[in-house]
This record gives sequence, structure tokens and C-alpha cells, in this order.
Amino acid sequence: MPDLAALILLIDADDDRRRSLGALLKESGYATLTAGDAQEALETLAEHPGVEGLVVSWHLPEVNGLKLIRQAMKGTRYEGAVVLYDCPKPQFAEEKLGEWAEDRGLDYLVLEDPSDEAELLEALEDVLSPDVVDSLTEEDL
Repeated sequence: MPDLAALILLIDADDDRRRSLGALLKESGYATLTAGDAQEALETLAEHPGVEGLVVSWHLPEVNGLKLIRQAMKGTRYEGAVVLYDCPKPQFAEEKLGEWAEDRGLDYLVLEDPSDEAELLEALEDVLSPDVVDSLTEEDL
């Protein structure tokens, strides 16, 4: 179960999917904000600097999810975790996001399909808490 304090911003242009994934995140214990496009997402990030995770669809009007993430890292200085989903070219997205994220120290995952709810939740939990695994010592194992 996630930390109830984790504030997630879900960005998806598809109203039905945004509602269903938003409900899934809330039911799973996340505080959740939603946005339907890049502009709304950037405004939400500016208004809520405590966002710890972005869950972003590739398919957005005007810019794709990868470009939105880059804008968020530059414009709002976002420093949380990222899950990018619905990627038509996941390897390309992984490479580009990896370059940007490495410079900023962001944790991220790229998923092809958001329909596997368990996979999406696991990906989000993984990127929100990588330090737990990194901080384990041999005594903990």
C-alpha cells in the first residue's frame, strides 16, 4: 500500500480513461490530481509543488507525453517520479526520458499499455520508492 501522502498527477486526454485511472489511484491510497492536456498539467504542477509522481499518457493534444515531461522538468522544475504509458515506441521513449531523467536524478518507467492496472500500480510504486531498495544493506537481505 502506498504512502497516503504521495500526491500523484495523472495526465490523460481520454476522459473515460482519466476517470477510471484516477479512481484506481485514489482507491489504491494515492492523493490524485488530474489533467486532460499539457497546459492544464503544467498549471496544476505550478499550483501544487508537492506532486511526487506523474502518470502521463503519451497521447495528448498539442504535445506528446514525453514532451510534456520535459516541459515539466524545465518549466516547473519538477523533481518527482514519472510513469509514461501508452507509448507507441517504448524503446525510444525510454532512451529519451532516460537522458533527461539521469541529469535530474528522476526515477521513471515506460509502459506500453495502461490497461493492466496491477502493472501500472506496481510501476508507480517502484518509481516512488526506489530508495527503499537502494538503501538495503546485506544485513537486510
